[in-house]
Amino acid sequence: MIRDDGKKVVRFHCDSTYHDNGLQSSTDTSVGGHPTATLTIENTRQLTFVRHTKDVSGDKWVPDSTYESDIPLSQGSIFVLLSHDETPQPTIGSSLCKYKHGVKFKGDGISVALVFRSIQETALADFCVDTNRCHWKSDDNLEPRVRSSVKKQRCPKRKRELHNPLSDTLIKMHLFKAVKKHLTQLYKLFVVLASWVLVG
Repeated sequence: MIRDDGKKVVRFHCDSTYHDNGLQSSTDTSVGGHPTATLTIENTRQLTFVRHTKDVSGDKWVPDSTYESDIPLSQGSIFVLLSHDETPQPTIGSSLCKYKHGVKFKGDGISVALVFRSIQETALADFCVDTNRCHWKSDDNLEPRVRSSVKKQRCPKRKRELHNPLSDTLIKMHLFKAVKKHLTQLYKLFVVLASWVLVG
């Protein structure tokens, strides 16, 4: 099953949540201080960083477009995000600043992001050996997460889904070939991240 309402825009956000004092939120699953790496496969997406500021006594972050930067995520590229960019930093006066990022996909076709990060919790999923599908419906912990995620991402204007098995197979083959071409980059990425974790 392939959904035809894939997002072309990811709104500005931070991957991790940090309090104004620089401490990471206890609800985060990612490991603070570790980088997040993204390998792009197929068509180019545009990554945009925008600085956000707020008064120390305030609670609303306001975008500052004078500090904005665009980065093309082209095929085979590896982008590494450091947690420092998302951690509130003091500026002149009594204000704080941090950077949020968003993504736009302006073209057509397929654009895949393989994202790697360190997490604080581990979980085992039950996969069927024959179909290679996750039995998430029978997992009491995973099932509500999946349903909640799908509900949030569902586009009310376009709820149609494609159920053509041939299309599914062709797309999977296309993605497999694309990933296979970048195995070298994946290996280098794992080495960099492993080195960072071991040293840091």
